[in-house]
Amino acid sequence: MTTMKAPSSQGRLAAKFHNDWGHGPRVVSVEKGSQTAKSGLMPDDIITKVDGKPTDTKSKMDAALSGKRAGNPVSVVVQRNGKNTAFNVTLDPA
Repeated sequence: MTTMKAPSSQGRLAAKFHNDWGHGPRVVSVEKGSQTAKSGLMPDDIITKVDGKPTDTKSKMDAALSGKRAGNPVSVVVQRNGKNTAFNVTLDPA
């Protein structure tokens, strides 16, 4: 008999965003204690890419995250203090 694992829940970045038109979603706040916060995402970061996909709007960021599972890392590029910074962010449950 084989045991099947329940599918993981949809993942998300545990933060609030504001569209910084023409640049990408700007992080307004990050949920304290979340995997997103532990991964290093900070307020005022502008998300420019998720898993190599350009994210000049929040809807494009959401599309890049679609199908990603909680607990899995995604590659994120942010503009922080005028410089591009790349790192992995572990997704939180939706």
